[in-house]
Amino acid sequence: MIRCLPSRPVAVVLLFALALSACQTSVSSLLAEQRFQEAYDRLVLAEKENPMDWQVKRQLAYALGGWFEFSEAGRPTVVAGLGRPVEAYRKYYGAPVHSMRATRPVIEKFSLEWYRYMWECYWFSKRASRADPKYENIAPKFFRLARSTDDFAHLRAFGDAGEELYRYSQANR
Repeated sequence: MIRCLPSRPVAVVLLFALALSACQTSVSSLLAEQRFQEAYDRLVLAEKENPMDWQVKRQLAYALGGWFEFSEAGRPTVVAGLGRPVEAYRKYYGAPVHSMRATRPVIEKFSLEWYRYMWECYWFSKRASRADPKYENIAPKFFRLARSTDDFAHLRAFGDAGEELYRYSQANR
C-alpha cells in the first residue's frame, strides 16, 4: 500500500492550522461559557500574533462588551461580557487603524453579512453610549443606515438568519 503523506513543510502548516483552529474554537467555547477574562487573555495574545485578524478583533469586542441574544424561552437577554462597552466599541469600530472595521474585508452592501455588521456596530455603540454620553448619537446612525432602504424588508428576505437580526434590532430600539 502506498501512503500519500504531505511533505514536511506542508505537514507543519497543517499542524499550525489545526492548532489555530483549536485555539479559536476554545475561545468561542470560553465566550459561550461566559469565561470572559480567560477568553480575553487568549484573544489579546492572538491579536499580538496576528494584528490584522479581524475575527480575533470581533471576538475581543464580544469578550469586552458582550452581546445580545434571545434565551431558550424567547426572552431578550444581554450578556455583559467584561462590562467594558466603550473598549468593545473602539475595538469593533472606533479605532480607524486597530479596530475590526479597519482590518475586515469589504462587505457587499445589503448582504446578510453587511446587516450583521450594521447590527453589531449598532449594538456596541448603543452599549457604549450608556457608559459614556459622547457615544449617544452614534447608535441611531447605524440603525437608520440599516433600515433606510426598505425598512428591513431586504434583511428579512434572508430567511431565519435575517429574521433573527431583524428581531434583534426591533428588541433594541
